[in-house]
Amino acid sequence: MTYSETVTIADEVYYEGLIPGKIYVVEGTLMDTTTGLPYVGPNGETYVSSTIFQPEFSTGTTLVVFENVAVPYTVNSLVVFEDLYNEDKTVKLATHADISDEDQTVHRPTASTTATIDGNKAIYLGSTEIRNITITDTISYSGLEVGKVYRAEATLYKADGTQILVNGNPLVVVLEFVPETADGTVDVQITFSSEGLSEGDKIVVFEKIYDVAENGEDQYEDILIAVHEDLSDEGQTVTIHFRPSTGEIMPTYTKIAVALLAMSTFATSIFIRKRKKLAL
Repeated sequence: MTYSETVTIADEVYYEGLIPGKIYVVEGTLMDTTTGLPYVGPNGETYVSSTIFQPEFSTGTTLVVFENVAVPYTVNSLVVFEDLYNEDKTVKLATHADISDEDQTVHRPTASTTATIDGNKAIYLGSTEIRNITITDTISYSGLEVGKVYRAEATLYKADGTQILVNGNPLVVVLEFVPETADGTVDVQITFSSEGLSEGDKIVVFEKIYDVAENGEDQYEDILIAVHEDLSDEGQTVTIHFRPSTGEIMPTYTKIAVALLAMSTFATSIFIRKRKKLAL
């Protein structure tokens, strides 16, 4: 399924043993994989679609198309049940109804990300240090087609919603990949400058995955299939820190920590000396 709450589902039905030239009707019903019952949309609607066809050969395929299917983002998969009838639908000739059959199932691919810098969730720079920083964004995906080409696109935002720019343009990193399994991970490397960043800035990685159109397919353009964009998601976030240089004013919490450390050292020194004096 595409990344949309209104989709079109095309079910390719394979048949054999039909009489060429005779008229048949194939009817499909969308089913809920979690309940095993007909799928009910957000407004209480169910979906049944049929195709009338006249085969040229006893074996072949035909399409049953479900248009404008309302599928909330929380629904990750649907199954199509098919029934084959004679022309006036008085006789059911065949049924294909298996709720666990992957060939009858359409999935909504999902993606989540974990952003790190050298394996950490934060980086510590010098007070005025300007350097390139590389974020490794590990995308965990599910429901992709093995052997197909996909494209991941990563962009960076501050936690306040400000997009990270390079030369006035949004920073976009693109990576094409071919999954070997339906569920897996892929790493996207995103390099940017620390210039203009401030102490404590949180950088959030937004990710999109596209199904890439390939030669020989009926698909003529890349299709957006998964999105992970959440400014409050800690998994997508790294933090930038700047250490104060010598002579700079330390934050209050740092002063307190240093003072407590000094007091502890002084008290330990007195205690040791007193013990030595008593031993005389």
